[in-house]
Amino acid sequence: MSYVVPLKTLLSSVLLFGTVSISQAVTQNMPIHISGSFSATTAICHMSSNTVSSYRVLAVGRNRNIGQEIAPHKIELNIDCNTNAKAQLSFNAPSTSYSSHLFQTSSNAFGVKLSWQGEPIFPNESVAIAMTQNQKSYYLDAVLVRVAPNGPGDYGEHSFNIAGNLAVDYP
Repeated sequence: MSYVVPLKTLLSSVLLFGTVSISQAVTQNMPIHISGSFSATTAICHMSSNTVSSYRVLAVGRNRNIGQEIAPHKIELNIDCNTNAKAQLSFNAPSTSYSSHLFQTSSNAFGVKLSWQGEPIFPNESVAIAMTQNQKSYYLDAVLVRVAPNGPGDYGEHSFNIAGNLAVDYP
């Protein structure tokens, strides 16, 4: 009988440690997301620098005429193409509540009008453009447009943020 007691003690110890080790054997799943892009062809155009343009205009409140364009500004795009190329240029941002042709600002009284070589660029639409081999500088025109009289929240500092995309077609 003296052998039975240690066997019971040993058996309970094995079950206890077995339970502990089983309860610690948990599988943790950790999601991994991998994304990227690549091209199987040589890039025919590249931007010489990432274009982040800003311009600051002071004293636009004096311009009270609806539709009046205020503070024109040229935005340089440095695009270098090793061949003539066609592309689609688009800017995705909300339009003003007064005009679907103007980009929204934080002021209800103003919108932003963009154009490429005189052709208007409307919010969330694209415009076809042509780029010439070895011409490195292109210009967008931006202008503030008064769309409404100043309301209570239209005084003070205001801003806008317009993100664009240049989709180059391969020949």
